[in-house]
Amino acid sequence: MGGRASRDKGSKMEREIAAKLSEAGVPSRRVIGSGAYGGLDSRLAGDLQIGTYGPQDGGGWLLTGEVKARKGGAGFTQLEGWLGDNDLLLLRRNNQEAFAFMPWGTLVPLLQAFYESEVNDGDNQHSSSSVSRPQRIHGSEE
Repeated sequence: MGGRASRDKGSKMEREIAAKLSEAGVPSRRVIGSGAYGGLDSRLAGDLQIGTYGPQDGGGWLLTGEVKARKGGAGFTQLEGWLGDNDLLLLRRNNQEAFAFMPWGTLVPLLQAFYESEVNDGDNQHSSSSVSRPQRIHGSEE
């Protein structure tokens, strides 16, 4: 699959995932044009924008996400094998930042808890210091 069919398949998956996150109470939206223009404008980085914070905090999105879909799971099957029955697979190349791979059933409750604790404190009043983008952890050689 290439060209238009591949783009349409990707767009469909992005919309589906954004809708499922929104249904789970985590506001999300597809970033239109991210593949074509993401490198030119940081507002178009990633395929999804996840978890809003309010205008009193400057507005915006807490996280960005990239969506990949493969018919036969090429590239995914090794990760799934390493994950096994665990909740989370943590991966790190030498001298690189670690990243996580997890099933949907693990991801959604984490996003719900994060979004609710960071943004929805009941009165929807936040100072800009109360909402922060998750910090990236840079590992050292250990």
